[in-house]
Amino acid sequence: MFTQDHKVHFDSADRLTDFSKSKINASVLPKLDSAESTVLVLFLTRAHTTFAAGVHLCRNGYAVDSVMQSRNLVEQLVTLRFILTNVGTAERWVEYDAASKKRTLDRVLGLGDEFSELKACWSAQEAQIENNYQSFKAKYKADFNKYYWAGGGNNIRELSKKADSQELYDYFYGCCSEVIHGTVSTSRYYFKLNNTVPTFYPGATPFLLPDALTILLTLFPLFWDEVSMLNGKPSWEELRGVATYPLFEYFSRNPKKSS
Repeated sequence: MFTQDHKVHFDSADRLTDFSKSKINASVLPKLDSAESTVLVLFLTRAHTTFAAGVHLCRNGYAVDSVMQSRNLVEQLVTLRFILTNVGTAERWVEYDAASKKRTLDRVLGLGDEFSELKACWSAQEAQIENNYQSFKAKYKADFNKYYWAGGGNNIRELSKKADSQELYDYFYGCCSEVIHGTVSTSRYYFKLNNTVPTFYPGATPFLLPDALTILLTLFPLFWDEVSMLNGKPSWEELRGVATYPLFEYFSRNPKKSS
């Protein structure tokens, strides 16, 4: 039912999915020869998975939950753009894993005896984690309580300003967040009044289609747009051909869009 009612949107989603899969399988992705290209491939792979999951949710009547997931696409895209537009940030983002594991280690080892099996697992890695963390700390002159991989502890909105993506953030983040938060306004997506008699939807619902697909079809191609700028493949023309929504072109950072 949901697929037939919004066939144009689902057909676009299928074309974009096939496009992304074909490019990944054809090794169009940048070579992992720099921190920037490594970060880009990681973010793109994650975005592809989130996009595919969002389309699957929409296809089965869970568009509201798809919008919730789409907020993650906004956060990932803003973060990726911040990393790629600030020199040296990609390397710090990758290396911050040492500080992240150190934080987790300290928390796990501080648990009670009822977590003995988990503590034993992390204790076996303690020496290596501590060694990696000390190397990280010496390099960046900061510990994990004062150092945030690259963003300086800024929230996503602040990062969007530094990544020339504030308009994108303002356009998408608020509407996705409204669905996530437990406000009274979100309840309208789970019931419908018929002559003052409510019909509740504890599962699949017709709400937020095709809005959820429009958000997905705008945000996901922007990750490939970043690949195009770094790698030259896919070309801007090829990408624009599969990303048919005008919003994609509006929020693109690709200088070729004006040519």
